[in-house]
Amino acid sequence: MLGPEKDEGTLPIQQLLLLATLFRLYRKSTAGLASLDGDGRAAAPVPVPLASVYEEYQRICDVKGYEFIDMSEIVSIFGMLEDRSLVSFAPSPNITPSSRKGRMSSKGKGLQEGLTFDPKKVEFLLQKGDFLNSIVYSS
Repeated sequence: MLGPEKDEGTLPIQQLLLLATLFRLYRKSTAGLASLDGDGRAAAPVPVPLASVYEEYQRICDVKGYEFIDMSEIVSIFGMLEDRSLVSFAPSPNITPSSRKGRMSSKGKGLQEGLTFDPKKVEFLLQKGDFLNSIVYSS
């Protein structure tokens, strides 16, 4: 089974599944929580590593009984989500430019890149149906 039989959202199901995975990792991480800078403003979001998203996506697919797609397709899907201004590629913390050499996908995005996004916007998109909620809020 590739995924749920019906997509009730405005995005294709693989895009929703990857957004749900990204949001789940964001919720689970302490880095995802907005911290305040010295002036009391929210600090810039910390990128969620693409490799972490892929590992969690594979785990979710195994648990739910879905086939997963490979990393190059995931990079392509996140590229489409970036075109829709739902995510942005950004360097992951603690990754130096020299450590990125040789770790590029065919689309030119680094496999050790991270993803940033507006949590409120993504959460709104994911509030459609039990399927997505079961991914985001399950343990």
